[in-house]
Amino acid sequence: METVLDNGYHPLAAYTKALAPQGRYVMVGGAGKQMAAAVFMGRWRSEKGGRKLGRVDMKPNQADLQFLRELLDTGKLVPVIDRRYGLAQVPEAIRYLEEGHARGKIVITA
Repeated sequence: METVLDNGYHPLAAYTKALAPQGRYVMVGGAGKQMAAAVFMGRWRSEKGGRKLGRVDMKPNQADLQFLRELLDTGKLVPVIDRRYGLAQVPEAIRYLEEGHARGKIVITA
């Protein structure tokens, strides 16, 4: 089963379409409009095709971070990195994000 964790910067319908038939989408932050859609529309959209959509509020703690570390170390959780920018390229990275081109996370390196 596929599980997608994301910050929710695209319409909920886009995530629904991207999921495998039994996939799960869990939003852990994001813009207000997307968070509201996940809360109010997630259950309704989840009833279609076995896909599950929702939102989680959490306060990180050591146990949660360790669990995420294990998922990363075992390859069960793979972050999608779209591009890497150097510190001097931050304005360019922000423009790229604002224009809606990013298809994954943007990483700033020192």
